[in-house]
Amino acid sequence: MGQGLHTKMIRVAATELNIPIHKIHMLGTSTEQVANSTQTAASVQSDLNRGAVLEACRILNKRLEPVREKNPNASWEELICIAYFNQINLSAHGFYSRPEIDFDMKTRTGRPYAYFVSGTACSEVEIDCLTGDHQILKSDIVMDIGRSLSPSIDMGKIEGAFTQGFGWTTIEEVVYLNNGKLHSRGPGTYKIPGFQDIPIDFRVHLLKDSINPTTIYSSKRVRTPTITWYICLLCHLGGHPCLQTAKWT
Repeated sequence: MGQGLHTKMIRVAATELNIPIHKIHMLGTSTEQVANSTQTAASVQSDLNRGAVLEACRILNKRLEPVREKNPNASWEELICIAYFNQINLSAHGFYSRPEIDFDMKTRTGRPYAYFVSGTACSEVEIDCLTGDHQILKSDIVMDIGRSLSPSIDMGKIEGAFTQGFGWTTIEEVVYLNNGKLHSRGPGTYKIPGFQDIPIDFRVHLLKDSINPTTIYSSKRVRTPTITWYICLLCHLGGHPCLQTAKWT
């Protein structure tokens, strides 16, 4: 579930501090540690938290620099121990906000986004013209997300968003009774995609040698943009010439 935020932030911290990933530990999000944080909608925290984590790690690196110079062969644990007994502050706080983002809702002018996520998708669909049942035989998706912090997580998010998109437009339906009561309140009446609904041959590719100079580590967030690729299925299920021909034969 989610955007894999903790996993990505662990990789950022481990890279900046130059230590193994297993030495980084994450706590659950709580206002006791961080107050007034922004929402995680649309994977925005993958960008914002990354900048904050990077700033905090750089503060720690600057404090530890004299210790590293005097003890070049010391392990991470030894460096921290030496720093502790030398009364060096080992706590750091980072804050990050997107620069150059300014949009006036009244005049509709300005720059509302730091960058755009692009990609393309193609699907092969088999349709039963008598019942409307359909099976996605094959789907290919290519996304430009810069240099991914975690390709496995991002590819999973792309697959999940695509599945959410075609479920929303093909099999999910909100149904109300005549008295206004919501009828589709559970899995028995509201159908969401299952294991048999995903493409039989599902291939996701991340565009190689892509960079994004507007972000730290040149990566882009991804998930919500991929939902729009359901349109490649609607072309088959709605207005494809083959389907229109079958209706009249």
